[in-house]
Amino acid sequence: MEIVLYFFVVIFFLLLVGLAYTLVKDFKEIVLGLINMCEPELFRPITWIISPIWFIGYGLEKAFGWDIIEKYDDSDGLEKYPSTENLKLNFSDGDKIIISKTSKRKAESLIRDFLKFCDGDLKFESFKINSGQNLKIDCPNQITFYDFSILTQHFCNEVTKS
Repeated sequence: MEIVLYFFVVIFFLLLVGLAYTLVKDFKEIVLGLINMCEPELFRPITWIISPIWFIGYGLEKAFGWDIIEKYDDSDGLEKYPSTENLKLNFSDGDKIIISKTSKRKAESLIRDFLKFCDGDLKFESFKINSGQNLKIDCPNQITFYDFSILTQHFCNEVTKS
């Protein structure tokens, strides 16, 4: 019986250590979450009782200019950190690779079919096909995102393991 008691004491002690670690590590987020959770709402009577916590946070924000209360500016609250600009992506900088479980002859045939369709100035010689357990096709850097997407779809439609 004593072993079971010691076992529960050890588990309880470890849980207390975990709680203390969490409180120290995430103290600011816990306090801000508690304050924002207590915002008074008309159809939630429990918030009527705990709303003084929110009013204290609101007063501290107004008095000292702290960022305590979450503001969503007429949004649904799903995007807490909205982007302020479009990120630029230079598609020619990255490696464009297609991996397929097919033969080299089939891959060459698919690339030639694609080159008949595509609008760019791509040549068959600019594609590098490396054999191995799976076929690795290195696409040229001048291929556009649109053409690469079409080529990838073409491979996936013809060879299911691509």
